[in-house]
Amino acid sequence: MYTLPRMDAPPAGKPGPQHADAPRRPHLLDPSLPPPLAARDWLVCTFATDTDLDLSGVLLVTPGARASRVMVALLAEAAQRAGLALWPPATTTAGRLAEALAPAARPAGGIARRRAWQRAMEAAPPEAIQRIAPAADRPTAWADEVARAADELASGGLRFADAADGDLPPQEEPELWRALAGVQRRYEDLLGQAGLEDPALAALDVARRGADPSQSSDTPRDIVLLACTDLSPVARTLLESSPARVRVLATVPAMHVEGLDDDGCVREAYWAEADIAVDADACVAGGAALAQARLAVRAAMDAGTSTIGLADEALAGAVRRAAAEHGLTVHEAAGSSLAQAGPARLLAAIRRLMVDRRYADLDALLRMPAVERAVGIDAGDAMLARSLDVYAAAALPTHAHGPLPAGPEHPRVRGARRTVRIARRRLWRMLAPLFGRRRLADWAEPVSAVLADLLEPSEGELGPLSRACAEAAGRALRELSSLDGEPVRAAEAVDLVLHALAGERAAIEPGGEDLDLLGWLELPLDPSDKVVLAGAHARVLPARATPGAFLGEGLRRALGLPGEGRRLARDAAAMAALSAAGRLRVVLGSRDARGEPVLPSPLLLRGPDSSPMDVLAAARAAIEPPPVTRPPGACRFRVGRLEDAAPPRSLAVTSFRTYIQSPYLFYLKYVARLRAVEPLAAAIRMDGARFGSLVHEALRRFSADAETREDADAGRIRRVLYAHLWEAAEAQFGRHPPPLVLAQIDAAEKRLSEFASIEAARRTAGWRTIAAEWSPPRPVPLASTGMLVHGTIDRIDLHEREGLALLDYKTAAKEKTPERVHRTRGAWVDLQLPLYALLAQQLADEHGVPSAAALGFVALSSERSGVHIADWDADDLAGAQALAAEIAARVRDGVFAERGRWPFKDDPLAPLAGVGLLLDAEHDELATAEGPA
Repeated sequence: MYTLPRMDAPPAGKPGPQHADAPRRPHLLDPSLPPPLAARDWLVCTFATDTDLDLSGVLLVTPGARASRVMVALLAEAAQRAGLALWPPATTTAGRLAEALAPAARPAGGIARRRAWQRAMEAAPPEAIQRIAPAADRPTAWADEVARAADELASGGLRFADAADGDLPPQEEPELWRALAGVQRRYEDLLGQAGLEDPALAALDVARRGADPSQSSDTPRDIVLLACTDLSPVARTLLESSPARVRVLATVPAMHVEGLDDDGCVREAYWAEADIAVDADACVAGGAALAQARLAVRAAMDAGTSTIGLADEALAGAVRRAAAEHGLTVHEAAGSSLAQAGPARLLAAIRRLMVDRRYADLDALLRMPAVERAVGIDAGDAMLARSLDVYAAAALPTHAHGPLPAGPEHPRVRGARRTVRIARRRLWRMLAPLFGRRRLADWAEPVSAVLADLLEPSEGELGPLSRACAEAAGRALRELSSLDGEPVRAAEAVDLVLHALAGERAAIEPGGEDLDLLGWLELPLDPSDKVVLAGAHARVLPARATPGAFLGEGLRRALGLPGEGRRLARDAAAMAALSAAGRLRVVLGSRDARGEPVLPSPLLLRGPDSSPMDVLAAARAAIEPPPVTRPPGACRFRVGRLEDAAPPRSLAVTSFRTYIQSPYLFYLKYVARLRAVEPLAAAIRMDGARFGSLVHEALRRFSADAETREDADAGRIRRVLYAHLWEAAEAQFGRHPPPLVLAQIDAAEKRLSEFASIEAARRTAGWRTIAAEWSPPRPVPLASTGMLVHGTIDRIDLHEREGLALLDYKTAAKEKTPERVHRTRGAWVDLQLPLYALLAQQLADEHGVPSAAALGFVALSSERSGVHIADWDADDLAGAQALAAEIAARVRDGVFAERGRWPFKDDPLAPLAGVGLLLDAEHDELATAEGPA
């Protein structure tokens, strides 16, 4: 079981848990543990009783959302291992702390705020607009810039009016700030008329008044600040007046505790010159981006960690490429911008077409796969794309809405124009609800309907990012439905939705990926024992702020707003925390991702004595050119002729896919029995195969659990699944899995949670599981070939009327359907499920059913879970089994000399079969004459 930390005495030299009447001061976490593990132990030590771990009255504040998710997973694991009932804490980030402490009664969402700023700019007098945006064609184009400045001022405890009345630097014009103050007053009036409040301004007003001493039911009892070194002035003011006990957990070494205020925020003067001892022996140097990425991946593998932090996020692509060279997969913890997802790009293309009315925009929209399917033109043979190419090149159309020019008199051009005209007509019918003018609230339903109609034919192929984008678009449209105002065109409504999506990212939960890519600010609170930092050059670390149109650095200093000094202090404290206890490995480079020369970050050059010179020496070595090597000689690689070898007499149902793709690859795997060497483990976490095996094992135990087979309650099924999952995890990793494995177990729980509802529905419908991991007593003969077939079926269900269902579990990140896995354009590429029907015929006879009624997958992907049943008929299955008999006969006769038909990228033996290689002319000639070369 998890051992509870002792509560009777704090570590030597460290303050113990804070009491309500004790002065607030930072508590230094145990430096021998990664900060999340030390924070977990402190929380358990402080709040656990003999029976439970009640954190329901705690607000846990972390620098980023990922750290909050990690902490909740660690607390859940600790409570489970210690046999405690857990009431998890509420969580928020440092940037949203002020809004959490002083929430608005009716907070305005992003769409309402943006629209209010636009209307406030439209209503501003001309002289004010001349001050704010001289020579601007559209005042509303400056609304976003004004809103950004207002938000920064609000976090610092100011409105535009406060800046206008303050002691401005000589170069600033008070008239500008008075004009901005007038726009802000109009903005607040517009929100007030709608019964809404700006959340940041609401928090500002509460901070100015002083917090209400009466505690509401939502007020936290305790506020725990974990490594929050950069809080806004408003948040700090609200903390001072909060009736809650504030606990500050610091991650900096003890020697730097003087660099923190009582609330854990950095003291700029201290960190401006503080020594930071970065171990030069932990630094390696590369040259360009790819060289740095390869070193970072190698450093992670050598250190036994999966965590790579990027100070320069532009290196992410190079790291993905370097990881692929080792056969590793990458999970980006920060997620992806929803603005890059398919639904957002589709809305943006519709908006461009409606505003600009250019044929080029129509062309681009029709080429989008979702639109191509939605308009019903045959997408299988790329007919629409070819027609668009032919017509655009021949007729040179320019207008999307006008008559399409005829172009040259040629049958091919006429046919292409006809196809384009049909596609455009169908698209116009689908976009018809977006024509005309309506109030903003009235646009929500038409935009939602058009988006749904366009995406519906492609719904089964939407990835997790697109699904997250579609859900976020739905939330934005619901907010849009509450707005009022003058009638506008649909493009303005779509623009508001796109702006809301641009501000959101989808953090896809990790599954079986090998490496985690983190941003610089997320790195200190990663639970790994070792972390790798790449891209730490002077242009990005300390962080640089994007300069705004109104708030320069000099004005920030005059107004008392955080600026460059705060960012430097924050990043210096993070570097000090990472360098402690030998956690950090640093990869330097001589060039950034754009190929520009760079120097190491000054934060790496602050160590005492000679360590800065050692770091610079490593960087200098990176700039030196590599030694010249002789170019490789002519290709002399040959695959020898096939020797006589006894072919297998029994074939696994999964081996037929390999033969279809490459008979010679089949020979290497199943006749010569070559095996690939497993790559060096990249981290203390599960790769994709091991993650899938864990979920399979949990499901196997669940399906074999006779006591729960009749239970159709989703909640009880979910609890049983969780129990089997943790039993399987403990069997693999022991009682104390590594923290990153815990995060993956949490991801597996999410998949099993959705599966529980599906399982309950199946049982209610009359299905019951009769076998798990079932194999026939002996291999089954395959037609008259003399060959046998064997295999193991993950799960077999029985229905009194429907018969048998043979199901295979699939845990890949992307959802898979039987048709997509087994057939390509109608041709069989995998025979696993059709051969299951052959294996289970004996079982069907025993239960008095004629044959398997259903063949399918139980998909437990990160996208969604579901049961997918193939819709093949008897002729389809007969064709598949005939192909299996043909392959079995070829194996029996030793026919393996053919090369692969298409790349089989997942198999490390594929290059030996000439699959995926670029062969020279000599090899091609030999291959044609003698078989595989």
